[in-house]
Amino acid sequence: IFDKRVGFFADDFVRYSDNQQKVENVQFSVRWRLEPKEGDWEKWKKGELVEPKKPIIYYIDPATPKQWRKYLIAGINDWQAAFEKAGFKNAIRG
Repeated sequence: IFDKRVGFFADDFVRYSDNQQKVENVQFSVRWRLEPKEGDWEKWKKGELVEPKKPIIYYIDPATPKQWRKYLIAGINDWQAAFEKAGFKNAIRG
């Protein structure tokens, strides 16, 4: 479930109910499941840097002005240091 005070991205859904004849707005936090590749769990548990099974990839909209793209990609890739502290290398790509 999503709480707007926390600062996550959210997916919104509308739930229709026949039981109570009502419409309910529901929000879920968007999360990524970052886990080591097969065979790297023991290395990761020992504190070694490992690559994730499925990296987080951000795509830049083609409508984004060309002069801004390199800065957006650099901002995304700057998060790599935080993921390395969590034990993952090459975990995020812009």
